[in-house]
Parts: sequence; structure tokens; C-alpha cells
Amino acid sequence: MSNSEIQKTESQQVSTTTHWTQCLINDTSDAMMEIVSLETSLSVKKCLESPTIYEVTKNLPAKNIIKAVREIILNSARTFKFSENMDLSQATILASDLISYFKNESLEDIVQMFKMARQGELGSGKGRLDHDVVFNVFVPAYLDKKAEIREKQIINENKRLNEPAEEMSDYARQKFEELSQILSARRIDKPSTPVINHHQMWLKSLKNNVKTLSLQELYEEKSKAMKSDESVFNEAIKIYQNEIDSREQK
Repeated sequence: MSNSEIQKTESQQVSTTTHWTQCLINDTSDAMMEIVSLETSLSVKKCLESPTIYEVTKNLPAKNIIKAVREIILNSARTFKFSENMDLSQATILASDLISYFKNESLEDIVQMFKMARQGELGSGKGRLDHDVVFNVFVPAYLDKKAEIREKQIINENKRLNEPAEEMSDYARQKFEELSQILSARRIDKPSTPVINHHQMWLKSLKNNVKTLSLQELYEEKSKAMKSDESVFNEAIKIYQNEIDSREQK
């Protein structure tokens, strides 16, 4: 994905967050229905892709964000036995502190955290929803779960990119046979010029052939070339890497 496409996606994500936040504080909206609707579409994995609160503050006044988080808190407080009568000032202060603490997380994280807290997935607050329970029970438990999921995603992605090939492709077999002939020719001291010309022709052909390979195949062929001590593979490795970089930027 190109930089412009990445920026476009990030901008769309910020716009989505800004939209539901504005809906939440709209006097004519049903705040509870907005929150419940948002909760049904959220997951911790989706929160990993959401814009940070810091990014959202570039599009929304801090006052509006505090109001939105306050509505989220009050909506959850109604479900806790000893917090159902939380007043506006208590919710406002808690919202402000949460926003400050979660500045590098997302507003969606706050929504997801309270949803999981109500469902008992973050430990027991014993019917309470106050500063002590939120910051000493719910926040640490939620961020731990988020960190675990992020780590698993990184491990899975690394495994996918570095998984060794089970079988050499027909293309790879042909390529290594050609290179083997080149190396054999050098070992028996044949004139170097024809060999160099042949190698250059192969490299020129390789620049076109790599475009027909999948990204996974490119990683596999590059890995095999890197395992060889022969210098003739150096240019081939560069060709594979250039094609990989080109693909990953799109």
C-alpha cells in the first residue's frame, strides 16, 4: 500500500470516529442506542486499527471528546449496582482522566473496555464503577489483553512471511540449474566472457520473471539465494528485494 493510500485510510478511520462521537453528543440522538450500536461492531482487534485519541483531537474539540466519553461512562454506570447514581461531575472528571491516560489508545478502546467490564471479562469491580476500580482493575486488565492480541498478530505475520518453502517451484529449479551450470563452468576454468554474458542475460530475464511471482514466492526465492555463498546470487537477491519493496509499497 502506498503512502497516499495509507494516509487516505487513516483519514477515513478518523472521520468514522469523529462521526460517531458527534452523534453521541448530539442532543437529538439516543446516546444509549449509539453506544450499543457501536459496541456490536467493535472488537479488541478492530481497536488496534482505530485512530488514537491524540489523532482525533486534531478534528474534534477536547470538550466534545470529554462529553462523548462521559456518555459512555454513564451508560455503563447504570449497569453497576453501586454506581447507577453516578452524577455528572463524577463522570466528567473520570472521562477527562481516561482521555489523558488513553491518549495513545483510541476512543474505541474506551468503549470496548467498558463493554468487557460489564460482561465480567476484566475482573470484578464488586458492583462499583469509580476511579479506583477503573484505573486499578479495568484499565490494566484491558491493556494487557490488547497487548496479548497485538503480540499474537505480530508473531503470526512474521511466521507467514518467514515460513520456509516445502517444495522448490519449477521456476526455482530451472533457475538454480542455470546457475549451477555457470558455477561449473567457472570451476573448470572456461573462458570468463561467455559465462559473464550468460549470467547477465539471466539477470536481465530475472527482472521480468519476478513480476510473475507471488509475494510469498519472492520471499522464498530470495531466502534460497541468500543461503548460497556464491557471489553470483548477490544481484539476484537485490532484484528479489526490489520487487518485494515495490509490492509492499502498493
